[in-house]
Amino acid sequence: MHRSAPWVAVAALAFATSACPPPAKSGDSHPLARNLAPEISVQVGGKEWSPASAKGKVLIMDFWATWCVPCKESFPHLDAIYRKYKDKGLQVVGVTGDDDKALVDKFVKDTKVTFPIGYDASSKGTETYKVDKMPTSFVIDRKGVIRYPRRLHLGRRSPDRERGAGAPRRGTLTGVR
Repeated sequence: MHRSAPWVAVAALAFATSACPPPAKSGDSHPLARNLAPEISVQVGGKEWSPASAKGKVLIMDFWATWCVPCKESFPHLDAIYRKYKDKGLQVVGVTGDDDKALVDKFVKDTKVTFPIGYDASSKGTETYKVDKMPTSFVIDRKGVIRYPRRLHLGRRSPDRERGAGAPRRGTLTGVR
């Protein structure tokens, strides 16, 4: 199965279920799962941005780096999701701790993404969100609860995907409010 299929389904679930979060499970894979998203501050378009500014929207916050090949592979897929659902309440922000702005700008230009890029020059966001591998994305629901922290490699293609099996079903994110 293509690695983005379950992720897209979870994003749809986050859109659809903005009610109270379910109780935490002992087997959650990330310490922040099912908790309110911690506040961080990053520069987006020269202005301060924080996850709280996305309250009322579903937020995908993607931590990435210019040296990360899977990050580059996943960006077009993440951007396609953003373009399709941004008018329905989805916000995507790519957060990087890279300190070479020219290199970041080149990376963004080469990948042709349209979602906002946040600069985390101090890497405090990476530390706060306990990111230990790149890329790592967090799906945060409309109430600010982390629904799905995940190391994502949306650009990787499995042999099944090459044959067309496991593709996300059409309308996976239908029912978005």
